[in-house]
Amino acid sequence: ALWPRLHATALSADRMAASAERAGPRAAAVWTGLCQRLSVPDASARKWWQRLEASYGESQRHYHTMEHITELLSWHGWVGAKAGTGAAAAGASAAVREHLPESGPGWADPDGVLLALFFHDVVYDPRASDNEERSCGSLEDFLAEAPGAEASTSALAALAILCTKVHSTDPPGTERALPARPVPEVRSSTGAWSTAAVSELSDTALRDVAHFLDADMAILASPPPRYEEYAAQVRREYSHIGSEAFREGRAAFLGATLATGEGVFSTGAFACLNAPARRNMEWELQALKPAGP
Repeated sequence: ALWPRLHATALSADRMAASAERAGPRAAAVWTGLCQRLSVPDASARKWWQRLEASYGESQRHYHTMEHITELLSWHGWVGAKAGTGAAAAGASAAVREHLPESGPGWADPDGVLLALFFHDVVYDPRASDNEERSCGSLEDFLAEAPGAEASTSALAALAILCTKVHSTDPPGTERALPARPVPEVRSSTGAWSTAAVSELSDTALRDVAHFLDADMAILASPPPRYEEYAAQVRREYSHIGSEAFREGRAAFLGATLATGEGVFSTGAFACLNAPARRNMEWELQALKPAGP
C-alpha cells in the first residue's frame, strides 16, 4: 500500500542535519546582505540569525526547516531573474526547471519578500493555530532593530506572512483588491507598520505577495520522489495526530486545493507548475485512503 511509504521515506535525523548544514551558509549570506541593506547593526544581525537557525532547527520540524528556506530562496532568485541571465530556480530539480521560463516576473520589493521568507515560519508549532500571527510578532521585534526598513517593505512582509495562514490574498471579510483579491488588515503594536501602509501598497507590491505565496506552495510541483519525501515530512510534523484524523485533515487540504478550479497556483508565473502539482496531490489523496480488507 502507498500509505505506509509516507512513513518509510521520512528523513532520518542525520540526513536532516546534513540538509541543514548545506542550507545554512547560503541562507546566512542572503540574511547578512539583507540586514546590511536595512541598516541592521552587525550584532543584531548575528543575534537574529542565531534565533532563526535555532527556530528552523527545532525538533518538531521535518519540512519547515532551513532547507525549506533555502528552497524558497531559489524561487526568490528565479522570480527576480532577468532575461538572459540563465537564472532559473537553482534549487529546483531539472524536472521542475523544464517547466519554467528563463526569467521570472520580477519583484517590486525584493527585500520585503525576503523578510517574509525568513520569518513566515519562524514560529511553527503543529499543535497551535496562531503560528502566523506569532511569526509576524517576531518580524515586528526584528524591525525594531532595522532602521533602514521602509514602511511599505515592512507592511508587505507582514501581509505576506499573515496570508500564509490561508494561502490566499483574499481572506474573508476584507475589502482591498488585487485586482480582485481583497487584502487583510495588518496591525502593529509598536508602529513597525500600519494598516494605512498596507492599504497604500501598490498593485505590484501586492503581486509580490501573490508570487511569494505561490513560491511557498511550489513544493507541490516537485518530482514524485521529493514530493513523497515532503508528504512524509508533513506526516512526522503531525505525529501527535492519529492516523485517521490526519488522513481526514490532509485529504481535506488536498481536496480543497485541487478544487480551486483554475489551478493550484494563483499567478501566471507559476501556472506552468499546476499540472505536476495536481498529479502529486492526486497521488497523495490515493495514498491517504485506508487500505482495503
